[in-house]
Order: sequence, then structure tokens, then C-alpha cells
Amino acid sequence: MRLKDVLKTVDNNYQVGVNVNSIANKIKQEIKRIEANIIRDNKRVTITGISERIVVELKKLAKQLKRNEQDDTEIFATCARNLFELNLTLKFILMSDANLNKWMSQRVSDEIDIIEGIQKLSYTKDAADYIELSNRIDTLREICKKHGVELGRHLTVKKLAEEVGNIEEYESFFKLYSKYIHPTSWLVHSQFEDVHSFEYRNIFIIRSQLYGGDSLGRLQEVK
Repeated sequence: MRLKDVLKTVDNNYQVGVNVNSIANKIKQEIKRIEANIIRDNKRVTITGISERIVVELKKLAKQLKRNEQDDTEIFATCARNLFELNLTLKFILMSDANLNKWMSQRVSDEIDIIEGIQKLSYTKDAADYIELSNRIDTLREICKKHGVELGRHLTVKKLAEEVGNIEEYESFFKLYSKYIHPTSWLVHSQFEDVHSFEYRNIFIIRSQLYGGDSLGRLQEVK
């Protein structure tokens, strides 16, 4: 897949939105192909699940582009960041079954983290809700033990980038994405024309197309 096949320049937001929507629709077609031709297993479920999230982000971006507003740069940044992480994850799980299992185990780790956070709101460990949540954690751990799933540490975006050979991309753009998705001093104190400049918007929109296009190309190779 060539660069010109997935990338449109940002001189006309509506036309770029059409292109982004086209990438999303092609990914949807690949999801249908994979589901029709590959036996359902953990790998297929994970690939299609990640792909569906990529479609969601691309559709969100396409919708904002077609609105052609000047104050939606933060939405563009969020889409770019999410598409970057989804693209890294797709690359990671396609590298090996070990990577697939490692990433899938995070589903359980994530739920345990959420439960433990909620438990901190309880006044006492004797409270019924606290005990019920603890039982859920025990059940999750038992399920993992039964199926030989090892609960590991959360894979950071930086770690994913290192694993798939995209650390330069991470170091070049991830801090920029983060400045826009958190209520940073940059967002609070900068002038409107700086925050929503053509140059920054351009970066987010172009990188989003590249991440979407790369993900599409990888899905087309899944057999």
C-alpha cells in the first residue's frame, strides 16, 4: 500500500473526511472477511475487536472533519493518539501468540485495577459491597490460573512502541498528543490561534490517516 493510497492533504476538510471515512469502511470490510474465513479463536476475536475500535476513531475523526470547525483540534489529537495506540497494539499481537496472550491478560488486570480502585471508596473491609468485589477479584484470578494465563504488568504505550520498533514515532509525537488530551497549561494559557493552528491540526489529521492506513494494510494480510 502506497502513501498516496491512504493520505489526503488538509486543504479541504470535507474531502479529507471522505478519505478517512473510506479507510474506516475498508477496515469494516476486512473485519467481515476475517470473521467469514477464519475460525473464531482468541486471535480472531482480538484482531476484530481492535479493528472495530479503529473504525470508531476514524468515524469520529471523519465526522469532525466534515463539520469543518476551528475549535475541534483536541478531538483530532485524541483520535490521533488512540489510533496510534491501536495501531501499535495490532502490530504487537500480530507478532506472536505470546504477545497476543500477554495483551489479552490485560483484560483481567484492567478489571482488577478498576475493582481495587472502587474498593478504596468503601469505609470498611467488612462492608457487603467490599466483600462482593473481593470475591470477584478471587474469581478472576482463579479463571486465569485455570487457563494458564499469567497476569503481567500493564503494557505502556512506550513499551508497545519499543516492542514493535516505533519508538521514534512515539518520541516524536506522543508528548504532543498528550498535551491536547489533558487539561495542560499549554491548553489553558495559550492563544486560541496557537492551540488550533493549521500546523498542529495538520499533524493530527495526517498521522491519523497514516495509522489507519497502516492498520488496514496489516488486516489485509491476515489469513
